[in-house]
Amino acid sequence: MSFITGCYDPSALCVDPSSFLVRDEANENKFSFVLVDSLSQAADRQLLVGYKVHVTKNVKPEPNQMRGV
Repeated sequence: MSFITGCYDPSALCVDPSSFLVRDEANENKFSFVLVDSLSQAADRQLLVGYKVHVTKNVKPEPNQMRGV
């Protein structure tokens, strides 16, 4: 079953995306990383903690949408 097919299943309230992770062995080997490990590490850490991020009026998405980031 694909992720899209799973989303159409009326008996499933929510499809678990971890069952449908992208696999890219060629680039994982090329850049010496494992995507599953990277996703796991990213879930344990907050991005940009301790940094100030400045958003100008011309940034897309707009500054008011970027506040939550």
